[in-house]
Amino acid sequence: MQKLPAPEFYATTKMNISALQDGERAGLVMMGNYHTYLCARNNKGKKEIVLYEGNQETCGYPPRELSTVECDVENLWLKVCVLSNATCQYSYSVNGDDYTPFDFTLKIDKGQWIGSKVGVFFVLTRILLTGKDLLM
Repeated sequence: MQKLPAPEFYATTKMNISALQDGERAGLVMMGNYHTYLCARNNKGKKEIVLYEGNQETCGYPPRELSTVECDVENLWLKVCVLSNATCQYSYSVNGDDYTPFDFTLKIDKGQWIGSKVGVFFVLTRILLTGKDLLM
């Protein structure tokens, strides 16, 4: 996680999503009391790009899914553009050059203790313990 470096900027990450297991997610997040993230998800063997939102009041509940796109690629680029009016827009690319934006402009809201941050994440659906996988 990184504090926002400027009023306007963009953050891009390239991921190889070929090894995502069922239920796993990896992506780019804007964190605060209101948080949004764009991620690659393996949904029963299908790779998808998913945009989510959540907030402090619904902590402990699944975030709301805003949009889903099927994605049958090995490498994926995710981008968040932060705008000077404290909003952001997400987009993705399958070649690193041409980005497809999501039709959402989402607010950025600082967290009570952490402020606003941008970062990358990975959600593992199993625990690795002494070489054995235990499903959670």
